[in-house]
Amino acid sequence: RRLDPIRLVGGGATMDVWCQILADVLDRTLERIEQPWMAGLRGGGLTVGMALGEVAPEEVHGLVPVERLFSPDPAHRSTYDRMFAEFPGLLRSQRGFLRRLHG
Repeated sequence: RRLDPIRLVGGGATMDVWCQILADVLDRTLERIEQPWMAGLRGGGLTVGMALGEVAPEEVHGLVPVERLFSPDPAHRSTYDRMFAEFPGLLRSQRGFLRRLHG
C-alpha cells in the first residue's frame, strides 16, 4: 500500500530544503513532527506510557504533533526523473572504483 503521509524525524528533518527534496523525489506528502531531533526520546516516553497502561496504542498518532507539511511539487518531477535516468549508467561506469573503495 502507498505510505502517505510519511512522518519525518531526526536532525535532517530540521532543514526545509531537504524535506522538500524528499517530498518531491518520493512523490509523497511529508509531515515534519515538532522537535524532530527529539523523536527517540518522545518514542521512549510513549512506549513507557503504553507499558504502564497510561497511553493506548491508538492514541500515539495524536500525541505526536506535526509542525509542517511538505507536499510534492509536480514541477520538479521531470527534473528528478531526468537525473535518476542517468544514475544506472553512472553506477555501472563506476563499479570498479566502488569495488576498490569497499574492498
